[in-house]
Amino acid sequence: MPVVDSETHRFTLISGRDTPSGTAGQEEGLADVLTLKRRGFHPWSRDAEEALYQDTLAEYCWARDVAGLAATTLNQLVQPVIEICTFHGVLPWELSSRMLDQYFAGRGKRAHSTVRKKITSIDRYFAFLEQR
Repeated sequence: MPVVDSETHRFTLISGRDTPSGTAGQEEGLADVLTLKRRGFHPWSRDAEEALYQDTLAEYCWARDVAGLAATTLNQLVQPVIEICTFHGVLPWELSSRMLDQYFAGRGKRAHSTVRKKITSIDRYFAFLEQR
């Protein structure tokens, strides 16, 4: 059952219930899986990648908003990602560990606890991307 979200994404619900029992590799009681497929996505299109970045930030905020977090807390969660990507002029998946080190040793240098909090926020964003 496809569900269309805006004009860039197609969400597909894959359910094990539609297939006959006894299918190889299928286990009883597994959860349904929601996959995200990019329609018309070309990896060489910078605009498409930037749109995907904005979509993932919005989805990350929505997922945290459902958990009942305040708007200021949501802003604190995404701000480190936006800061470092803007500083280096790259998208999150183009970041390297060297870029993170350069940022937090230079412009982003703050108290140890602040740097740790920002790195944790960035790490959680990437964990969210991996889960999606």
